[in-house]
Amino acid sequence: GEQRTFDEVSFLLGDSQPQVKVAAIRCILQISEAGDEQAIQAICARLRDRDASVRSAALEALARLAPRGSQLVLEPVLGALDDREGTVRAAALTSLAALSRAGDQSAIQAATAKLDDADAGARRAAVKAVVDLSTGCSKDVRKAALQAVLARLSDTEAEVRSTALQMLAPVCEKDDRAIVGLVCGKLQDSSPSVRREALLALERIVAKADSRVLKATSALLNDPDLHTLRAAQQVTDKMKTRRTSSGFFGFVSRRG
Repeated sequence: GEQRTFDEVSFLLGDSQPQVKVAAIRCILQISEAGDEQAIQAICARLRDRDASVRSAALEALARLAPRGSQLVLEPVLGALDDREGTVRAAALTSLAALSRAGDQSAIQAATAKLDDADAGARRAAVKAVVDLSTGCSKDVRKAALQAVLARLSDTEAEVRSTALQMLAPVCEKDDRAIVGLVCGKLQDSSPSVRREALLALERIVAKADSRVLKATSALLNDPDLHTLRAAQQVTDKMKTRRTSSGFFGFVSRRG
């Protein structure tokens, strides 16, 4: 029966080979209902596995199996934020966002603390977690999340800068002059992926574009990267339909 199948699969969680344990975790995820305490307990035990791939797989499975807000699961997930491996810390951040309730200040603080993680993948996961946990919350919560995201626009790694641009819209007010100016600045980034994400971010956060926004996006119509060039064409066309005579960037000229 179902219990026998579970027992046979869970037995493999103690196998000596990491790939077997990862496969067993994924199998348990497939055969178990959400909230199944037996499955959750079996997978939680793998958070202490010696192999990072097993610990990561366990965190990913818990994000889908465990009920949101479960302190019994959140406690070990929070502990995994200090794992020695960056990939596990990243998986823990993703699980934290999935398992915590929106606006949970302890979860937001834990994720915010990882924005300066040594691992780029963990920093990306931290940005996503902070935004996911803050979306739909009060203005103050979203404002704090926005500041956290903005700080990562100057990250040393292009993939983190790109993620920060991707995550701006849920916590940013449309047509915020200062934010639009910062994003336009990223159109000059050395990384094609960052320039592309900056264009797409403008598409999401600009409702009324003035001539200077159009000038900024049009400057990439000759970008050497084909994907960025295509994004510039798409976004510039969108900006033309949103054109307004009002100016966003008066603050730029005042600063000289």
